[in-house]
Amino acid sequence: MESLAVDFEAALASVRACDFVALHALLESYTSQLHSSGMMQRLLLVVIVVAYVVLGVLLRGPGLVRWLLRFVVVALFVWPLLLLPIGLRLNSPSTMMSSVIMFMTVLHLSFLALWAPSRLSSSACRAPRRHSIPMGLWHWLCEFATAMFPVSWVNENSRPPWSAVFVTLFESLAIAAIKMVLYVLLFDIQLEHASTTDASTLDWPTLFKYSTMHSLMVLCGVWNVDIIHGLLPVLSLRRLSLLSFNQYPLLSSSVSEFWGRRYNRLISRWLHRVLFDPLRGPRVAPALAKQPNQQSQPQQPPRGGGGVSTSLAALATFAMSGVLHMYVVHFAFGTGYLRTLLFFLLHGLAGFLENALQLRQRLGPVFGTVLTITFVLASLPLYVGLFVEAGREWFLNTPDSIPPVAAQFARETVRPFLNELLGA
Repeated sequence: MESLAVDFEAALASVRACDFVALHALLESYTSQLHSSGMMQRLLLVVIVVAYVVLGVLLRGPGLVRWLLRFVVVALFVWPLLLLPIGLRLNSPSTMMSSVIMFMTVLHLSFLALWAPSRLSSSACRAPRRHSIPMGLWHWLCEFATAMFPVSWVNENSRPPWSAVFVTLFESLAIAAIKMVLYVLLFDIQLEHASTTDASTLDWPTLFKYSTMHSLMVLCGVWNVDIIHGLLPVLSLRRLSLLSFNQYPLLSSSVSEFWGRRYNRLISRWLHRVLFDPLRGPRVAPALAKQPNQQSQPQQPPRGGGGVSTSLAALATFAMSGVLHMYVVHFAFGTGYLRTLLFFLLHGLAGFLENALQLRQRLGPVFGTVLTITFVLASLPLYVGLFVEAGREWFLNTPDSIPPVAAQFARETVRPFLNELLGA
């Protein structure tokens, strides 16, 4: 972030001399610094979100008039929020993440304001929500907070044994260490290639190769989440748990499993809560669901009707994911909108077809995994290719997040060993 500085003495002198032209120039310069650093967006985001939440909660309740008022509030607040990332630097990971957070914030608050409480998921609070309980301020804030920070409370009866907690801790730390080393190796290889190659002249095989490499680097880039995932249950004495960002996505046996349960589970859970579950319809309260032969395992209450099919809800969710990523690439790259949307629509269609044809049951886990990963890799240049085509600038703008010890070990020990082993 650029350093922010304003000459207060010059500003005070301009006020005393009534030189409002000079004062305006100073304020304009300071505002420009705020905007280019991203701090202006963050300050405006906080102010607007607070006003948005207050108005949304004050207008909650049944009735068409209240819903229309909430709709007006959403319409007034959505566009200013969505336009906040304008002016951020292109080909920058920080711009990409700022755009993601902005879109998630806007969409989540909008759906909380517009959806009926019975259609919203109840994962934020401990007690399951019944269809007759309206969404209050506390539940509203819980839903928003847990969408951005997926930490959940673990009930005493559901807490895992200490042996399982320490096994998870060891697994998380080991995987994080491997990911740090792989991240450095993949980053250096891509930076070297981007520094010596014109991104506009890449052929499809090269784009495919480096899109695959970049995707693996992204999978390794969440090593810090793995560490927190392992440490949090220990530090909180098993009272808190963190949603793991990925769950071995390369083992997915279907496209639906890849996007729904294994890759980027934060966005997946968020889309389920704000779009997929509401489209499927409200769930019947447990007390009203007649289940004479109850099983020992707790089950989700049945749907109460009034929703669309699972396939249509999934297609709508993939389309919304495509819109989200179109919004992100607009500010991060300034190009690639249609190919980004096509990427997610293709994956949505693939999920629809595999469910309709029951390919997962017919192919089995092994062939299903091979087919799924092949399809995912083949489609990567459509979206991930944008990161490769951004060239050297993208990697130079990427912050160095790897601990120096791990980076030094990867560059001075692992890479020479691999070069010697492969004869490179």
